[in-house]
Amino acid sequence: MARIGNGSDKLMAHWLRSHTFAHDAAKTATNAGVKRLALSHLIPADDPTYGKPEWQAAVADHWDGPLIVGHDGIKITL
Repeated sequence: MARIGNGSDKLMAHWLRSHTFAHDAAKTATNAGVKRLALSHLIPADDPTYGKPEWQAAVADHWDGPLIVGHDGIKITL
Protein backbone atom coordinates (compact mmCIF):
# COMPACT_ATOMS: atom_id res chain seq x y z
CA MET A 1 0.00 0.00 0.00
CA ALA A 2 2.79 2.42 0.85
CA ARG A 3 4.32 1.98 -2.60
CA ILE A 4 1.04 2.83 -4.31
CA GLY A 5 0.46 6.06 -2.42
CA ASN A 6 -3.25 6.32 -3.23
CA GLY A 7 -4.54 3.26 -1.47
CA SER A 8 -7.44 2.88 0.88
CA ASP A 9 -8.77 0.13 3.11
CA LYS A 10 -11.36 -0.65 0.43
CA LEU A 11 -8.65 -0.99 -2.24
CA MET A 12 -6.57 -3.25 0.01
CA ALA A 13 -9.60 -5.43 0.68
CA HIS A 14 -10.13 -5.74 -3.09
CA TRP A 15 -6.49 -6.70 -3.65
CA LEU A 16 -6.55 -9.36 -0.96
CA ARG A 17 -9.87 -10.77 -2.18
CA SER A 18 -9.12 -10.67 -5.93
CA HIS A 19 -5.39 -11.24 -6.34
CA THR A 20 -2.84 -13.92 -5.49
CA PHE A 21 0.48 -13.31 -3.80
CA ALA A 22 3.45 -14.17 -6.03
CA HIS A 23 4.74 -16.81 -3.61
CA ASP A 24 1.32 -18.51 -3.60
CA ALA A 25 1.26 -18.53 -7.41
CA ALA A 26 4.73 -20.10 -7.32
CA LYS A 27 3.57 -22.82 -4.91
CA THR A 28 0.58 -23.58 -7.12
CA ALA A 29 2.74 -23.73 -10.26
CA THR A 30 5.23 -26.05 -8.58
CA ASN A 31 2.50 -28.34 -7.26
CA ALA A 32 0.89 -28.43 -10.72
CA GLY A 33 4.17 -29.35 -12.39
CA VAL A 34 4.03 -26.53 -14.94
CA LYS A 35 7.09 -25.68 -17.05
CA ARG A 36 6.82 -21.87 -16.92
CA LEU A 37 5.25 -19.39 -14.53
CA ALA A 38 3.74 -16.16 -15.83
CA LEU A 39 2.76 -13.39 -13.44
CA SER A 40 0.39 -10.71 -14.68
CA HIS A 41 -1.89 -7.96 -13.40
CA LEU A 42 0.89 -7.01 -10.99
CA ILE A 43 0.83 -4.72 -7.98
CA PRO A 44 2.73 -2.42 -7.98
CA ALA A 45 2.30 -2.18 -11.73
CA ASP A 46 3.97 1.11 -12.54
CA ASP A 47 6.69 1.41 -9.92
CA PRO A 48 10.01 1.65 -11.82
CA THR A 49 11.94 0.46 -8.76
CA TYR A 50 10.01 -2.83 -8.65
CA GLY A 51 10.85 -5.06 -11.58
CA LYS A 52 11.72 -8.59 -12.60
CA PRO A 53 14.42 -9.07 -9.93
CA GLU A 54 11.90 -8.29 -7.19
CA TRP A 55 9.31 -10.67 -8.68
CA GLN A 56 11.98 -13.39 -9.00
CA ALA A 57 12.85 -12.88 -5.34
CA ALA A 58 9.15 -13.07 -4.42
CA VAL A 59 8.79 -16.54 -5.99
CA ALA A 60 12.29 -17.90 -5.32
CA ASP A 61 11.39 -19.98 -2.25
CA HIS A 62 8.84 -21.98 -4.27
CA TRP A 63 9.81 -21.66 -7.95
CA ASP A 64 13.09 -22.23 -9.81
CA GLY A 65 11.82 -22.54 -13.37
CA PRO A 66 11.42 -19.93 -16.09
CA LEU A 67 9.52 -16.85 -14.92
CA ILE A 68 7.66 -14.46 -17.21
CA VAL A 69 6.79 -11.10 -15.69
CA GLY A 70 3.83 -9.64 -17.51
CA HIS A 71 3.63 -6.15 -18.93
CA ASP A 72 1.28 -4.32 -21.27
CA GLY A 73 1.35 -5.85 -24.75
CA ILE A 74 3.26 -9.00 -23.83
CA LYS A 75 2.66 -12.06 -26.00
CA ILE A 76 3.50 -15.46 -24.58
CA THR A 77 4.04 -18.28 -27.05
CA LEU A 78 2.54 -21.56 -25.91
